[in-house]
Amino acid sequence: MSKPNPSEPITLPVTSPAQFPDPKEGSIAKVQASWGCPKCRTAYEPSEVPSEYRCFCGKQRDPPLDPWLAPHTCGDICGRELASGCGHTCVLLCHPGPCPPCPRQIVSPCHCEKISKPVRCSQANFSCGKLCGSQRDFRCDRVCGKVLACGRHRCDKVCHEGSCGGCPMEGLRRCPCGKVEYSDLACDEETPVCGATCDKLLPCGRHRCAERCHHGTCTINCRAMVDKACVCGKTHKIVPCHETLRCEKKCSNMKACGRHQCRRRCCDGDCPRCDLPCGRRLRCGNHKCPAPCHSGPCLPCPLTSAVACACGKTRYTLPCGSEGKAVPPQCRELCPVPGTCRHADARPVHRCHWGACPPCSQFCGTPHPCGHACASPSCHDRPPPAIPAFAQPMPPACATFTATKPVQHDSGDADSLSPAYQAVKAVKESHEGYLTDCPPCQAPVPTACLGGIPSGPFPAVQQPLSPAVPPVVNT
Repeated sequence: MSKPNPSEPITLPVTSPAQFPDPKEGSIAKVQASWGCPKCRTAYEPSEVPSEYRCFCGKQRDPPLDPWLAPHTCGDICGRELASGCGHTCVLLCHPGPCPPCPRQIVSPCHCEKISKPVRCSQANFSCGKLCGSQRDFRCDRVCGKVLACGRHRCDKVCHEGSCGGCPMEGLRRCPCGKVEYSDLACDEETPVCGATCDKLLPCGRHRCAERCHHGTCTINCRAMVDKACVCGKTHKIVPCHETLRCEKKCSNMKACGRHQCRRRCCDGDCPRCDLPCGRRLRCGNHKCPAPCHSGPCLPCPLTSAVACACGKTRYTLPCGSEGKAVPPQCRELCPVPGTCRHADARPVHRCHWGACPPCSQFCGTPHPCGHACASPSCHDRPPPAIPAFAQPMPPACATFTATKPVQHDSGDADSLSPAYQAVKAVKESHEGYLTDCPPCQAPVPTACLGGIPSGPFPAVQQPLSPAVPPVVNT
């Protein structure tokens, strides 16, 4: 890549009209029509896009590269007029960005003009900190209410300075309809009516008042009979001018939801928003959309399902519809199901689990009546009730939809209803013992027959029960 030559001027890329669309074509074109300078970050409109390269202050065209000056500067004083409007110019060297506040020293008075001191031009408006003492023109929004010169009426102007002026009821006056003038009426005398037709334009803008000259406003309801079209424009009928004609035909246009017809009587085409519930099946497959009828896809189901361990102390939530992907959570708590065998106190503890508890692996060792210990290789007592196997959670059903979010109702204490505590309850309420009798002793013992002749060893449970012949024990 070749290095730029400092002596050569830098040229801007030529922009085509397609890069700046016509702002009249739409709001999107207006946003895309501006061009941002990659150096000073200034946004230019299409008519303001610079066509030549100048320094920041704009005095020099194609400023040369100078290692002792800031890039894109000419090295001269900026001289641009300051934004404060004080009339001074910037005294810094050519620089990027806005000019700083005016630093010139001037003599300026304070707000109350009691003290004058030299300050910076940008800080010309200052307070001396003393009591002002000047009078201010303050006006409230209340009616003046002063008695006028006639002595009979009060000023109805809003709070003002100076005199209230003469009574507006004095001098030349006209009757209510404006056809007859009266010049000799006292200010407290009511203007008489002339007896002619009022003929003022009614609020409908089409007819005039047919009553005699009268005080006050004309009737609001124009009673002239006119041929009117109904709101939807399908029926014409002669009705009083002030009435709005509505026919009995129902609108067949589709509402904004695109699913239901308007069905409003004599609709003007501006159909109201559909207020029926959407009712479409949500993606979870378990619930229907409770929102008002709308166009486009429904929002995801806001309900969740709780997946708990066997003891109920560890749980997580799943979005509605993903219950089939639920796996049992890893619980670090101890299994609450108590041991029911004779080695329950010495049984090793184990973590929360689903299914049956691990069997007792200790030898029985219970002494028989014969004096030998039970030689059963494992504990033979009844195990505690097994915790049911993990089952997929049911979809959430108990929910009340509000304007902000759904409220799921809890069915009670989750720990007391967990499968593990149901097994604990079954152990406590069981009336059958979990301890079972030991099997017969099978230890071999040398014995003698009934005649006293020594014989081979037999299990202790098969010893002859003859009290006259004691068993023979080898010495």
